[in-house]
Amino acid sequence: MYLNNSLENSPFKVEHKENCSQCARVANYCRTALKSSRRLDNLIECDNDLFELVQLSIQLIQYHMEHLSSWIPALFHELCELNRQLKEESVERDSLIPLSEEVNEEEDRWACAIRVAIYHCRASLYEQQNIQRSLEYYRKCLCVRPSKHTRLIQQSARVALEQLSRVHVRPCLPSRTSSVSSKGSTAHKTCSNCGREKRGMPVCSRCKSQFYCTVRCLQEHKPIHDLECGILK
Repeated sequence: MYLNNSLENSPFKVEHKENCSQCARVANYCRTALKSSRRLDNLIECDNDLFELVQLSIQLIQYHMEHLSSWIPALFHELCELNRQLKEESVERDSLIPLSEEVNEEEDRWACAIRVAIYHCRASLYEQQNIQRSLEYYRKCLCVRPSKHTRLIQQSARVALEQLSRVHVRPCLPSRTSSVSSKGSTAHKTCSNCGREKRGMPVCSRCKSQFYCTVRCLQEHKPIHDLECGILK
């Protein structure tokens, strides 16, 4: 399907060791396979093989972040591009969905699982560098429809989001009205629910730190934002 028909006997199954001389080679295999999965004219075929490939790529990146291995940016880029394309192909708009409302179609389950894994990876990597971005990606992780493959990851994201919110208090923006709009700002804002970026976006009237592109997004994201808002206001 990708570099091999099966992952069971492929280089993707190489175990990570302290003396990881083969890891650069495995990372290159992963990068090539991820890129190959996006070269098809049709929609990306999501299954257990691709999910395992994504998981291995994430593990390689996480194990080598302290050493800043030279192959990390290229592999990380392929993961982000895969996630971007899967989001574009999704027929369902991202929004907060209860963990009990799982996706039904098998291929859609794998697509959601892959996106959740990548969002969780990005969130965890940002924890030590940029708490704001980490919170953003944990929220995105929770806005992908759950599946049986993502339940534990999304539960972990919810716990991390709550813990980070408690220890990180962001400065409040100047308050002008109860529903401040940043129309005068030239900077793009990111919707905390769907991730849409645009200028001039209403902000939460209590904490003055979370932006929403529509009232619908504000309402959908409320259960997640309530974990933070009482702390930040």
